Amino acid sequence: MTRNTLWLMPIMLLFAACTSNIQTDRAYQELGRAQHFHLAAPGYIIGLEKRNKKIGVDSTLPGLEPGMAYRHRFQPRQDSGEYTVRRNEKFLAATTGQLKVMLATQISRQFSAHDYVYNAYRDNLEGDYNYQASFAGLDEMFADLGDRLRNAETPFSHVLVMSMGWNNDQVESVWRYNRIVQNLVEVAGEDRGFNPLLIGFTWPSAWATISDSWIRKTLGHILSYPNKASDADEIGFTWANWVLNHKLPLAIESAGLDSPPKIVVIAHSFGVRLLSRALFSVPHIKPEFTTRN
Repeated sequence: MTRNTLWLMPIMLLFAACTSNIQTDRAYQELGRAQHFHLAAPGYIIGLEKRNKKIGVDSTLPGLEPGMAYRHRFQPRQDSGEYTVRRNEKFLAATTGQLKVMLATQISRQFSAHDYVYNAYRDNLEGDYNYQASFAGLDEMFADLGDRLRNAETPFSHVLVMSMGWNNDQVESVWRYNRIVQNLVEVAGEDRGFNPLLIGFTWPSAWATISDSWIRKTLGHILSYPNKASDADEIGFTWANWVLNHKLPLAIESAGLDSPPKIVVIAHSFGVRLLSRALFSVPHIKPEFTTRN
C-alpha cells in the first residue's frame, strides 16, 4: 500500500460515511408512539419546508412568480436612518437571492380529532408543492381559528405561539410543545381558568439527523449553524411575522370576544431568534396588510 493510498483512506471512509443512504436513526417504535405526536392541547402545527424555486430549466415552483417570492406581502422598511439601513440589509439577505424558499407544506389541526387544514402530501407522497396554496392554507387556518374562538364552550385564555430551535426536527418539536403545555396546565391548576390554544411552528432546523452515520450527523450539526441562523431569520421576517402580526390579530378581532385570549410567545434556541425577529418585523409587512402598529 503506497503512501498516497494511506493518505486517501481517511477521506474515502469519511465520504462513505457521509453518503450512506441507510436511515436508521429513528427507533422502530415511532409508529406505536405516534399518538403522542398529536397535540396535547387544542391547536395547530404549521409545518414549513425549504423547496427549490426552480423546477427544471424553464419552470418555477407552482404558485411562485419568477423573481417574486416574498415580495407580494413583504418589503424593506420604508423609514429612514442608519438602523433602517442595517435592518433592510438583513431583510434582503434573508429573503432574496436564495435558490430555495420556505413554504408551508402541512397545517395540522387538533381539536376533538386530528386532521389537516392543508397538506401538500394528501394525494402524493412526493408532495404537491405550491407557494400560493401554502399561504391560502394559512388563510383557511385562521378563518377556522376565528370560528373556534367565537364558538368555544370554554373560552380560550391564551394563544401560545411556539417555535423550537436548532436541531429540533418536527417530531421532537411537537413532543416538546406537548410537554410544555402539560407542565403549564399542571402548574396553573383547575381553578385559574388556564385554557390554552397552541400554534406551533416546525421548520427544517437540522441537517442529517436521520443518518445512520455519526460522522455525517456530527458534521451536519456543526456545518448547519450559519445556514439555520439564516433560515430562522427568513421565517421570522416572513411566515412567523405574517402569523403574529397579521393573521392572528385578525382572527382574534374577527371572533368579537369581550375578553380575547392573551398571546404568549414561547421559544427555544434559534426558535427565539425566529419569533423575536417576527415580533419586531411589522414594518416589513406591506401597508395594505398591516393590522396594527
